[in-house]
Amino acid sequence: MLRIVIYGQIVYGSYTLKPFAPEDDIKAFIEYGFARTKSKEAVIDEPLAIMAVRNWLTENGHFSLLDCLQEDAGKQAPRKNGFEAYLAFYIYKVLENGARLNDVFTFRSDFARRKDLDLSWQNEAF
Repeated sequence: MLRIVIYGQIVYGSYTLKPFAPEDDIKAFIEYGFARTKSKEAVIDEPLAIMAVRNWLTENGHFSLLDCLQEDAGKQAPRKNGFEAYLAFYIYKVLENGARLNDVFTFRSDFARRKDLDLSWQNEAF
């Protein structure tokens, strides 16, 4: 359950505990500093605690962002597009080491012929 809550917070910014956690777990989240009460609702939105629990879960083999994204890829909701989140992660992984944009993407050749455009950004590292 902690994995689901952390994943939702990291990827979608959702911070409510209600649909996922039983009342006793919600109290524990608040007691241990991962959540707080906001307008009579328990929310998990403490950045330091979120990063700490993500690191702990990852180091102990309980959490893989890629695994969560792959599981969620086919799920669609009004504010949660699993496929879009998966693609964003994939593009991030491709560009994270400073790849040049034109090494990753094929840009339209008609842009290169236009003299009025500054296309130097295509050669920049991400």
